[in-house]
Amino acid sequence: MFEETDSISTFSYDSSDEGASPDAFSLSQLAEAVRTVFRIDDCVLVKLAEGGYHKVYEISASDNEIPSSVVRVAALAFPRDKVESEIATLQYIACNTTIHTPLVYAWNTEDDNPVGLEYMILEKIPGVPANEVWETLPFEKKQAVVLEVAEHIIQLFRLRFDTGGSLYRVRGVDQENFHVGPIISTPFYRALDGIIRFPDSPVTGDEIRKYRGPFPDPTSYLRSFLDVELNLVRHDQVRRRRILQYELDNDEERLEHDFPCVWMISDFRT
Repeated sequence: MFEETDSISTFSYDSSDEGASPDAFSLSQLAEAVRTVFRIDDCVLVKLAEGGYHKVYEISASDNEIPSSVVRVAALAFPRDKVESEIATLQYIACNTTIHTPLVYAWNTEDDNPVGLEYMILEKIPGVPANEVWETLPFEKKQAVVLEVAEHIIQLFRLRFDTGGSLYRVRGVDQENFHVGPIISTPFYRALDGIIRFPDSPVTGDEIRKYRGPFPDPTSYLRSFLDVELNLVRHDQVRRRRILQYELDNDEERLEHDFPCVWMISDFRT
C-alpha cells in the first residue's frame, strides 16, 4: 500500500520542462521491492519528504517486525554515480569514524529495474530536525549539540585522500574497499543539462565525464568547471549565441559585452 492516488509518481520539476519526458517511477513496484528486502507480506509507504531530485517514503508494516526505515528514490541526475557515491560515503564514514550513519539495507541503480528509477532502502535515524526545536532547548542542550557537531566535523576533517572527487566502493570486493572517482557536482550537472536543452549538440555525457576527475590538485578541480562549460560552447558552433544568451538570462547588453571574451577564452584553451 502507499499514500498516493496513483501507482505512478513523478517529480514535480518535470512539469516545467517543455517536451521533456518526466522522471516517473512505480510506487507499487517500490512497495514490492521493500517487501522483498524485509521478507514481509505487506507494507505501507507514506511520503516523508520531497525535494527537486529525491522523494523519501517512510516504511511501516503491520507486524512491526521491520526496523525503522525509509526508502529514498532518486531522479535522473548523474545516473548510477550519484546514488552509489552516496552509499559509499555513508559506509566509509561508518567504517572510519564514530558518527552514527544510517545503515543501507538495499539499493538498485540499474536503469532497467522494475521501479523505474534508482532507489535505496535505509535506516531511519530517530530524532527531530534541530531547527524545529532549537528555540525551546535550554542552553546546556544547545551547547551539547554544538559540541557534538564540532566533534563530527573534526573526525571528518581527519579523513584524507590523495585525489579529489567522490567516493565509490570497489565493485565485487569487500565493502570496506573504497576509491575516489568522478565528482558529483552541480557545475557538471548544469553542463549535462545543457545537452538536454540543446539536444542536437555533439557533446555527450561520456565526453563530459572525463572532466569530472578524480583531480590530482585543487587547481585541476577548479579549472574543470570552466573546461566543461567551454567544451559545450566550443562544440556547438550553430547555437553558441543561444547558449550564451540562455546563461545570461537574455541580457543583450551583457551578451554583446561578454561574447568576445568567451571566444578568446575558448581559443586560448583549445
